Amino acid sequence: MDERLPKIDEVISTVFGEAAALSTGVKRRRTVQVENELRAFIDAEADRYITDDERTILSAEQEFDPNGAGCRVLEAEMLFVALVGFITPPFLAADLLLRRVQLDLVDALAGYVAFEVLRNYDSSSIRRDLRLAVFRARHELKRARREQSWAREVAKMSPREREGIELMERRIAGLTARNSPPSAGQPAPKDGDQAGEPRD
Repeated sequence: MDERLPKIDEVISTVFGEAAALSTGVKRRRTVQVENELRAFIDAEADRYITDDERTILSAEQEFDPNGAGCRVLEAEMLFVALVGFITPPFLAADLLLRRVQLDLVDALAGYVAFEVLRNYDSSSIRRDLRLAVFRARHELKRARREQSWAREVAKMSPREREGIELMERRIAGLTARNSPPSAGQPAPKDGDQAGEPRD
């Protein structure tokens, strides 16, 4: 790439600035929180993504102002690599509502870089790992939200209702174990055999 690409700092300011302007209240606070955490993440991890020449520039930037030096040195295309780590534990937000905002903003950043910054280039290959990471993180978010919703419903139940649910879960677990394939080295029961009965 011969033309100068914007730095990560410029891209983050553009995308998060627009997102903050379009949101209010709690969502706006979450947007600002994700931006601050992303900038801190890139500063902490910048050394993993830079060349020797960029490392010299980074050292000079850090002497001038260590806060945000990584974002000022790295070019925008490196976001495709850095964002994979940002949406992977332990950096993935534990709070599910904050995590949703985090993933939405990562998608927005990736789209801006791909279709605005790198619009004259094919970035599909370097975006592949990030797309997969976002897909997995959203799948896990949906699972965690279902579990959280179910836990709230159980908390509303009476002790007797919870006992009934637990009994049903134990019965389902027993049926699943009974119908599961035999483990390696263990012969499958023959037709007519009853579980637990000795064979002749």
